[in-house]
This record gives sequence, structure tokens and C-alpha cells, in this order.
Amino acid sequence: MDELLLVLSNGKPGREADYVQWYSSQHLDDVKRVPGVADGGLYTITKPDDAARWSVAARYPLSQPVESVLQGLFERTGTDAMPLTDAIDGKSVLMMGATPIGPRVRAEGVDDRQDGVIFVVLTNATEGDDDDFNGWYSDQHIPDVLAVPGFIAAQRFKVAAETAGKASPWRYLSLYEVAPEDLDASMAELQARAGGEKMPLSPTLANDVYATLFSRAA
Repeated sequence: MDELLLVLSNGKPGREADYVQWYSSQHLDDVKRVPGVADGGLYTITKPDDAARWSVAARYPLSQPVESVLQGLFERTGTDAMPLTDAIDGKSVLMMGATPIGPRVRAEGVDDRQDGVIFVVLTNATEGDDDDFNGWYSDQHIPDVLAVPGFIAAQRFKVAAETAGKASPWRYLSLYEVAPEDLDASMAELQARAGGEKMPLSPTLANDVYATLFSRAA
């Protein structure tokens, strides 16, 4: 299973639309031409709120190790092959190289589709409890979440401690796909089940969870 590069970012205040336009019309394709980048998708936050740290997410499946991909990326950055924009809030950028923990898992009895809203969930285990945490998350929590109507599929990743010289605050990434037409009802049901009989939580789940919904932009 191949690695993934997840890039979270923001546009400068007042320049958000310019940033997304540049990313979707130019930068996404520039990055996809870097050797080792197998594909790419751009997403924007579904429902902005004050708690959201990032409004833009880019997901790049890789066919080569993230280190070699980043080397090629940075060699091109700022050149004619990859011009930048002054609309980006550079301080906001967080790159995360991630390795799959398991395959993409589809919800039982649900048709596969590629237009789902992406629910990005970043987590940590409590100190020294990674094995128990991963057992609970992969074997129980993922099936519990996929049992919620509207959820399509999910995949888990282990996040590198550091990517492009910046440490990640989280060690684990889950990408859930949710049907856009059922989004509000699905998220309300997820919240209602969390911590209850249908979705017991583990004491090994640290309390610094970060979760945001993103919709496909390009």
C-alpha cells in the first residue's frame, strides 16, 4: 500500500477565493506532475467555523516514498514548473506524510462512489497505549462508524513524526467518505452514537482529536 501526502493550508485573510482558484486551476496539476505523485485532489472546508484551523486540504496518493517526492516538489517550487501565489498563508501550511495502516474499507451494503465529502480525523493514543488504541480503532471503531447511514468508506494512516521539517501534532489519520446528500443527518447520527452502546469509545483515545469535513473542489 502506497504512502499519502496530506497538505492542510489557508489563504490569506480576504484572499481565500484567490488561493483556492490558484490551487485548483494551476497548483494541483503542477504537483501531480512531480515524479512519485500518483494522483491528487483538492478539498475545501464544508462548513467553516471558528474552531477550524485549516480551510483547504489537498490529498496526494504517492507511488514513491514521501521523502523523494518532497525533494522533487521543493526543487520545482517557485520555478516556472511550479509558480507560487502571494494569496497563500505560508505559516498555516502543514504537510503530513502518512503510511496506510490498512486498506480502504467500504461500508457494508453501500455502493462505492467517488464524490463523497471527506471527513478528516486526526488522533493520538494516550501515552504508551498505541497497540490497544490501534486494535480498538481498526477492529471496532471503523466498523462502528461505517455502520452510520451515509458513510461510504474509511481508511487509516500512521502519520510521520515530521514532514518537510515540521512536526505533526498527531500520529494517526483517518479519512472517512460521507455521502454529500446525507451529510447533516449522518454527522448528527455519528455524534448521537459516539460514546454510547453503538459506538463505545476507548480510554486510549487522547483528547486532542481534530476533525473537519472537506468537500471536493478539484
